[in-house]
Amino acid sequence: MRYFLLFWFVTNTLFAQDSISAIEVNAYPYKKYAIGAKIWQADSTLIAQNNSSQLSEWLLRYTGAYMKEYGNGLLGSISLRGTGAGHTAVLWNGLNINSATLGESDFVNIPLFANDQVGLQMGSSASLFGSEAVGGAILLSGMSKKSEDGRSLHFRQDIGSFGRNFTAFKFHQNQGKISTRTSFYRFSLKNNFDTPSLSGTIQNATPINYLGATQDIHYQISKKQQISFHSWYNSNYRVLVGNSNLLDNNLRLMTSWKNELNTNTSLETKIAYTNDFLLYNQKEKTQTKRLAGIFQVEHFFSEKFSTQIGVNTQYFMMSVDAYKEPKTELRTDAFLMSRWQVLANWVISLNMRQSLVEGYQAPFTPSLGTEWVVFNHSNKRITWKAQIGRGYRLPTLNSRYWNPGDNPDIQPEHSLSSETGVIYEQRNKNQSLKIEATAFMMQVKDWIIWQPTLQGFWSPENLQNVQSKGLETYLNYTKSWKKGSVNIFANYAFTLSQINKIKNDVSDRFTRHYLPYTPIHRISMGTIGTIQNTQISLNSHFTDKRFTDLDNINIVKAFWLTDLQIHQKIKHKTHTFQVGGQINNVFDKQYQNILNQYMPQRNYQISLQYFWQ
Repeated sequence: MRYFLLFWFVTNTLFAQDSISAIEVNAYPYKKYAIGAKIWQADSTLIAQNNSSQLSEWLLRYTGAYMKEYGNGLLGSISLRGTGAGHTAVLWNGLNINSATLGESDFVNIPLFANDQVGLQMGSSASLFGSEAVGGAILLSGMSKKSEDGRSLHFRQDIGSFGRNFTAFKFHQNQGKISTRTSFYRFSLKNNFDTPSLSGTIQNATPINYLGATQDIHYQISKKQQISFHSWYNSNYRVLVGNSNLLDNNLRLMTSWKNELNTNTSLETKIAYTNDFLLYNQKEKTQTKRLAGIFQVEHFFSEKFSTQIGVNTQYFMMSVDAYKEPKTELRTDAFLMSRWQVLANWVISLNMRQSLVEGYQAPFTPSLGTEWVVFNHSNKRITWKAQIGRGYRLPTLNSRYWNPGDNPDIQPEHSLSSETGVIYEQRNKNQSLKIEATAFMMQVKDWIIWQPTLQGFWSPENLQNVQSKGLETYLNYTKSWKKGSVNIFANYAFTLSQINKIKNDVSDRFTRHYLPYTPIHRISMGTIGTIQNTQISLNSHFTDKRFTDLDNINIVKAFWLTDLQIHQKIKHKTHTFQVGGQINNVFDKQYQNILNQYMPQRNYQISLQYFWQ
């Protein structure tokens, strides 16, 4: 409560200042330098109607990404383009928030309600985001762009099967120099659904309880200067399969300052602090504190050529029960991004990054991208795009310090990736169509695997060389008329992620085998129809069979799920009520995402939302 009172006092005090202009918040500031990359920015409707979901289940429903869910809402890790969970960078307002000890993010710890905007960049983006951005990057930010003064309030209450209960509110205030966003959410789930067992049917018992709060403040000092503050606290307690339990507490703080030095040059400085605390079975503690500083300058040499140069420094302080002693580490990245508009229909980007880490020689990671509008007439446009780049992943801190099993000689992974694709776009007054197809290939060397040792514990080694290749397609069609609209979307991902070579595998028995839990086919598709104040959405997603080990013998069966949502709005002046109903797994399919981790069959959810502005 004191947390909210403090920010309420600060923001309302600042509102007494004179007005200058509306606050500008950029959803994806790196997009203009990510030339040739496949970028997906989530539609606001998809976020708004599903913001009581965890990011893990939402990505599985609406994108081509594969999410490994270790139980319903318990643990969630991502696989992009056939890579592992540690090959995706997760950035919050430009800061990588992956666990420094694990080198990845647990996506059940990212409630969709905490972030107004979600972006997904597929493929290697290490030149933009640094370590771990081998398979891609997830980009999160809290405050959407506000162009008009005013206040708005959003309250949501959900209840559903298996003891599901979600309560949240969000308050926006935008007036002249100041723009704020405050949110709070709380979620609980008993998870008491029936699962099959050798002795018959038993009731699952893996309850979840999490809560969190966010605060964003943007203050326009002058026409050329803006200062921002972001905070996000999240706490999640779960009972896992096997009756073990896990507590996560995550605190993230950031302040940034932007200054337009002149019409051609601007600079931005960010200072951040994160504190990630994990307690396993109420006795095994892992705590990582991080101080980060980001400084970057952007200069436009002309209307056609711009560059951005900067430094990203992070200092980690680890206190882990499994380490012999507390550890610290300093990482510094220097980066240069450039964009050249060669012709009116042709643009090129060249980006470079060099990471400096104590005890490691991180690879130099450049990338080159291009986009060429080959046809642009009337309301139709065809764009060809291509990108090639290097990527890398630093060994996790657990790889180096976990006792027993640490490997001080472990080396960074490094990759080379390329992609090319075509985008077809058609727009007119009442409808739009976008079709995108992208082919990609990636080589990852020195892939790190934890292996059992003769001493009885596991230890990491640089064992695998992996090749991933495939095709991704995307379709989005929207048509609107006087009393309604319809939106149809579809994602398809074809991915072959195979082992080229495993060191010490003299017989080559694993060569050309598929990596565990990397489905060859992934489909997500749906339609959203709106007639006046009624909205109906139907979503379906398919995940192909997955091998469970390198031998490629045992599999988890494919599954195809369908979900249905209906929402009805009731408006009165500045007040809007919305009542919604949702059926998940409409056809009552029994399925597993991970071997022996059964997921719920048909279940229900109702919601009540209130909007005021």
